[in-house]
Amino acid sequence: MTAGHQRMLTSILKKGSHFSLLGGTIKKELEKSNQALGAAKLDLTKKIEENEDLHAELSEIKHIYRAPKNCYNVRSFFEARYTYNLNELYKQISELEKQKKGELSSKIQALEDQLVSKFEGVLESERDELLGKHMLLQGEIHMLRAIFFVKVGPLEVKNETASVPALSDELVTNFKIVKDSWSDKMKSLVTELEAYQLDHGECSPLYHSSSGSSSTTTDSPSHNSATADAHHHTTATSASNAQTTVACALAKT
Repeated sequence: MTAGHQRMLTSILKKGSHFSLLGGTIKKELEKSNQALGAAKLDLTKKIEENEDLHAELSEIKHIYRAPKNCYNVRSFFEARYTYNLNELYKQISELEKQKKGELSSKIQALEDQLVSKFEGVLESERDELLGKHMLLQGEIHMLRAIFFVKVGPLEVKNETASVPALSDELVTNFKIVKDSWSDKMKSLVTELEAYQLDHGECSPLYHSSSGSSSTTTDSPSHNSATADAHHHTTATSASNAQTTVACALAKT
C-alpha cells in the first residue's frame, strides 16, 4: 500500500466518524422536532375544536338575530301581497259595478222607451177614436139641423156653443134647393092627380097654393087615401134626397 492510499483511507475514516457524529445530532434534533410537532398538533386540534364550538355558537347567535328579521320580511311580503290582492279586488268590484250599472241603465232606458211608446200608442188610438166619435157626432148634428131646416125652417138656438158650428152658405143653398124641389114635386103630383081624376070622370075639388101648402079633398075616402099615399111617398123621397144632398155637402166641408 502506498502512502497515497493510506492518506485516502485515513481521510475516509475521519469523514465517517464525522458523519456518525452528525447523524446522531440530527436524530436528536428530529426527535425534538417530532415532540414539538406533536405538541403543536395537540394544541392545533384543541384550537380547531374550540373554533368549531365558537362557529356553532356564532351560527346559533346569527340564527337568533336573523329569525325576527326573517319574520319581519315574511310579514312584509304577505302584507304587500295582501294589499296587492285587495287593490285588485277593489278594481274588479269597481269594474263590475260600472258594468252592472251600465246594464241596469240600458234596461231601465229600454223599459222607459217601451212604456212611452205603449203610452203614446194608447193615447194616439184613444185620440183617433175620440176624433172619429167627434166627427160622427158633428155629422149627425149637421144632418139633424139640415132635416129640421128642410121641414121647419132656420134653427135658432140661444146660447149656442162653439162646438156646434152654424150651417155654411153652401149647406143653406143646398137645403133651399131641396126644399124648392120638394115643393115643385108636390105641385106636379097634385096636378097629375087632378088630371087623372078629370080623365076618369072623378072630379073632386082640390085646394093647393103656389107656396107648396097642404091640399085637402072632399071626395070619397078612397080618393083621400090615394092622395095621402102620394103625399107620403113624395115626402119620403124628398127626405131621402135631402139626406143624400146633406151628406154630400158635409163631405165637401
